[in-house]
Amino acid sequence: MHKFKVGQIVSPRSPVRTEMIQAYEVVRPLPDDGTGVRQYHIKGVTTGSERVVREMEIFAYELPASAEPRRV
Repeated sequence: MHKFKVGQIVSPRSPVRTEMIQAYEVVRPLPDDGTGVRQYHIKGVTTGSERVVREMEIFAYELPASAEPRRV
């Protein structure tokens, strides 16, 4: 069972710089990577960039109401 749900906002665990934490929206859960690790297709909330990540590479991110990014 996947930990994150479609539409949930997540962030990568290792951003390049802390002040550059980017918010991504879970687009859909994907099958495991062949080793039992679950994966997700995510899309940048402000950039629209898309990528596939493993579950261990992201965490749930709660955006403050005043800092909600503009959706693309």
